[in-house]
Amino acid sequence: MVSFRDQWQEQRRQRQFEVGQRQQDVREVLDTLQQNRQAMAAQLRSDLSAFQQALQHDTQQFLANAYQQRLANAQVMATTLQAYREDIQQQVAQFLSLTQDQRSHMAQELWQTLNDFRETLSLVVADLRLALQQRMQEIQLEVQVLQADTQHLLTVYKEKRLADQQQLVQELAAYVDHLRDDVQAYLTQLELVRADRANQVWSMLEQSHADRISDVEALMEDFAVFRSELREYRSDLHNMVWGTGDSSTAPALAPRPARPIATRPVATRPVAPDAKPKAISPVEAPPSPKPAPMPAPTPVKSVVEQPAPVAEPAQPDVDTEEKETAILVVPSNVIALPEVQPEAVVAATPTPRDAAQLETDIFNYIQQLKGARLSEIESALSINRFQAVDALRSLIKKGNVTQRDRIYLIPEEISL
Repeated sequence: MVSFRDQWQEQRRQRQFEVGQRQQDVREVLDTLQQNRQAMAAQLRSDLSAFQQALQHDTQQFLANAYQQRLANAQVMATTLQAYREDIQQQVAQFLSLTQDQRSHMAQELWQTLNDFRETLSLVVADLRLALQQRMQEIQLEVQVLQADTQHLLTVYKEKRLADQQQLVQELAAYVDHLRDDVQAYLTQLELVRADRANQVWSMLEQSHADRISDVEALMEDFAVFRSELREYRSDLHNMVWGTGDSSTAPALAPRPARPIATRPVATRPVAPDAKPKAISPVEAPPSPKPAPMPAPTPVKSVVEQPAPVAEPAQPDVDTEEKETAILVVPSNVIALPEVQPEAVVAATPTPRDAAQLETDIFNYIQQLKGARLSEIESALSINRFQAVDALRSLIKKGNVTQRDRIYLIPEEISL
């Protein structure tokens, strides 16, 4: 049995043979076409040469015949032009003689017509000059009459204007006096209205002052209730977390003085009804007096307990006694506006420490917990936000601490 490879080789040889045979046939066809093209080109060149010779002979014969014909036509044309020239000269001579006679006759007639028109125009101009002189005399008389009438009218108008001016001055003086009286009455009325409005505003301010005082007292009562509830909640939470044992073993945070509640003074100067206003205004703002001195603040303990980290064995404790955060003084002429200061209630007084020692403590705390947040560092070391941020910034600059997702970490192979 013949393999596919042998069949493919046999077919390949057959294809190669066919290709060679076709190439041979194509070469033969190309040679035949080349010979035919050369024979046709030689025949075409011979035909073109014979056509060129015949065309040259025909062209020379046509040029000779055309030259002879042009010479004959030129002689006939010259004869015709000579005859036409003589005829034109005769006609022009006749036309010039006739035109000269007509021009002489027309010149005589035109001179006679112009002479008659000149005489007529002289008579008409003399009549027009006479009429113009008469008209100028009439216009001068009319101008003199108009000047006299205008002078009379100007005198009459001047007298009338003086009389109207005197009357207008008198009317303006009366109007100014009347307007001054009206303005004075209006200013008096405005002064009374301003005094009434000032009294009304003062009454409203006093009522608002009394309402604020009552609201502040109610808020203080609610705050006292809230503090008592918060104290009970803290006690329950302490008992639930640490038990009912003695809480004196837990370290207590140092107290921090609370910030005083700021007040903004408002003047209560009465407005006199008979006082003259400095400007036309419904209410004049009274000057602000100096704020009254505040009493010394009483320190307060923190009432919010931060959760301790897992590594710390002890939980910081705070005293159960609560004191007043500040004394609200409301004088009779001052409206108290308390400002909310939450950090004055919950923050504790930081313990003075050395910066290097504080950095070491923070580094050790972060290294012990393998990472800590800012709030955990503050509560664990009993420091405030400023001390913690400054120390952490210094450690980050030194490369001892890194921050990732609000968690401070210690890089590997670093120790203080």
